Amino acid sequence: MRSIQTRFPHPKSRSWTRLHPNGKSEARIDHILINGKWLNSIRNVRAYNIVELNSDHRIVSAKLSVSLRAPKQNKSKRIKFDWNKLKTNSVLQAQFNIELQNRYEILRNVNTDHGIQTKYDNFITSIQDTTVKLIGKTTRKKRKNWASTTTIDLLEKRNSAKSKFKQQPSRENKKHWHILKNQLDESYNNDKINFLEDKLEQLKQAMVSNHLRTTWSLTDEISEKRTSYSTSKIKRKCAIPPAPEDLPINQGSITINEMEQAIKQSKDGKSSGIDYSITPEVLKYDDRWIMNQLCNICNEIYNNQQTPKQFNTNIIIPIPKKATKRLQRTTEALVSCQ
Repeated sequence: MRSIQTRFPHPKSRSWTRLHPNGKSEARIDHILINGKWLNSIRNVRAYNIVELNSDHRIVSAKLSVSLRAPKQNKSKRIKFDWNKLKTNSVLQAQFNIELQNRYEILRNVNTDHGIQTKYDNFITSIQDTTVKLIGKTTRKKRKNWASTTTIDLLEKRNSAKSKFKQQPSRENKKHWHILKNQLDESYNNDKINFLEDKLEQLKQAMVSNHLRTTWSLTDEISEKRTSYSTSKIKRKCAIPPAPEDLPINQGSITINEMEQAIKQSKDGKSSGIDYSITPEVLKYDDRWIMNQLCNICNEIYNNQQTPKQFNTNIIIPIPKKATKRLQRTTEALVSCQ
């Protein structure tokens, strides 16, 4: 058996498990032991103050997720760029277009092969390099603490009252400690209600504005788990009968107007495939140069019946159907935006 506290370094405020009656000396004397076989299944271990036990000891909690050995897979690393900068900055858009065309010309002169794979590789490489240089990656937003300053003040007062009771046990000190404890619990509940009401209001505004990405993000944050995915569409049989006659569809080359219309109808925030730099944002806010290049590439693919590997390669993401049934999964395929 092995102690697992030392595997997860935490600040002292999350490590000590017993407070001396003098209110100053702290010690880590409570430990969780586990068989060495399951060491890699432990995700985190720390002590908590959120549950009041009327004791000089704190709760020690371990987060466990069964980890079994599996062959390593080569995961595709996709970079998420901050496309919001390109949407609102006209100066950056002009600079982006000039830099992009210059980089593409350099790559075309270096790579003399005129095959469709080389052309598309030069196309996406020039966009990736330009985007990394001028736009940059997205930064993870820090979650805002939903506890109010009143709650934080009550927490400090509760801790002081508890410490005073440990040092000077009396009925008055104990009563004062419990009164502050009840006030703190009530304040926590009120803060949580206000937090959820604020998120629901944001969710309502996102739905009215038809911002689907923000809507699903807020839904996941409120529910604190991924929304369950239904397999009914996958199992459903196609009930659409075949067309009695061929429709008058133009089978000629793709025009720039058709390309522009398709790009305008695409929604921002779509997850991309392995060519992660080709997104609806970069197609919409470019000065038609990317649109013309992409139109030429698509026409060459249509005429020669040869596609680059990015068009035929999907990223398969397994998604649990339910939080309680993680072994039952459905899959989501991320394909190229083209």
